[in-house]
Amino acid sequence: MRKSIYIAFAATALLAACTQPQRYSWEKDLQHRIELDFCKTQAEVKEYIQKYIPDVTDAQIEEWTASGELESMVIDGQLRYFENAAANLFRINAKCKAIKAEAQGTIVTEQCIRPANRVHNLYLEADTMTVEYTLTVDADAVPAGETIRCWLPFPLLGDAELLESNREAQPSQDSGIPQHSQGSRHCTMYMEAQAVAGEPTVFYEKFRFVGKGIEPGFSPESLQPLSEEERAYYTGEQAPHIVFNERMRELSDSLCANCTSLEEKRAAIFNWIGENIPWASAREYSTIPNIPEYVLDVRHGDCGQQTLLFMTLARIQGIPCRWQSGFSMKPGSEGLHDWSEIWVEGRGWQPMDMSRRIYEGIDSYRMIVNSGWGDALSPAKKYPRSETCDFQRGEVEWRGGNLYFDQWHKNMKVSHSTIKE
Repeated sequence: MRKSIYIAFAATALLAACTQPQRYSWEKDLQHRIELDFCKTQAEVKEYIQKYIPDVTDAQIEEWTASGELESMVIDGQLRYFENAAANLFRINAKCKAIKAEAQGTIVTEQCIRPANRVHNLYLEADTMTVEYTLTVDADAVPAGETIRCWLPFPLLGDAELLESNREAQPSQDSGIPQHSQGSRHCTMYMEAQAVAGEPTVFYEKFRFVGKGIEPGFSPESLQPLSEEERAYYTGEQAPHIVFNERMRELSDSLCANCTSLEEKRAAIFNWIGENIPWASAREYSTIPNIPEYVLDVRHGDCGQQTLLFMTLARIQGIPCRWQSGFSMKPGSEGLHDWSEIWVEGRGWQPMDMSRRIYEGIDSYRMIVNSGWGDALSPAKKYPRSETCDFQRGEVEWRGGNLYFDQWHKNMKVSHSTIKE
């Protein structure tokens, strides 16, 4: 009898152990993220390069690896390359870039730098966009019956209106850029659902908003000067990515050594990044301890990485600036995008797009979701986000942990209806 009771007790304990979530570990989570990013072998990298340089040698690949132009990492004793390392080589290395351009029949000038420009009037006309956004969690990614929590992106500006959702939706905040001391700077629609065995879990929203381009110049906010508190915030450090260490101070000061105004300093920093930090596909931000340091080490960065470097160098010089991000919504090329806003005395906040070399102003095809980075979501998320810095694609978790990008996928459909004003 005692043996039967013991067996029954052991079986119950085993069942309970199997249904309980494992203890969350950020270290394991981070390792998983890095392994997903660094998933290519040298053979796979070589195969891609051979499309444009058929006679590439192992010695050349090793040279590019040593220089960091082919981004790599040793994982469990094996050399692994960033998933877009080979493609990035033809963006970072001038000779390789010219070879690819010649193979594609395009022309590369000796200095492949786009000059700073302003927003063309063509892109300033207001545009009404209707967006259907779907986030689908893989079947059985979460045990049946467990609650899945989901945060979807939603426009921060543009008279945004929620038209439909497949579940009860809770907005994070009203439209309008919040002050730095108020609420979350990430605009979301929060939903919940119970997982069903063998079935994917779908979160869906449909909304409409108006995108309006901003010409360089006067802003209504210029009527309300920055308070001392706001100025201190927008010129201050914001760890872990905006840190005024010795390396950053020395670079910022050297770039601005001959400048006599904040405007000249801003231009000097903007131009230096444009001339020395080419755009390249980026690894996930959550795997990088300090993004501006990383950008200086590898000498390339995507739109958000270039922006964070600019913001760090500019804030050191006392230039107020803040993060802005969401989506670039130009028809046929909708995608994630990051930029910043700079406070200009007498003109207010002026958008500035580092990667697209737009010195002031912004086109109408923007869905602004964030007016800051690294803030808490509303309602609060329990586990570290998939995007620990930004918020664009969405976030998902359950009581057992965060659901990373390999456990769900997103889909966005956009329709445009231009309004002539």
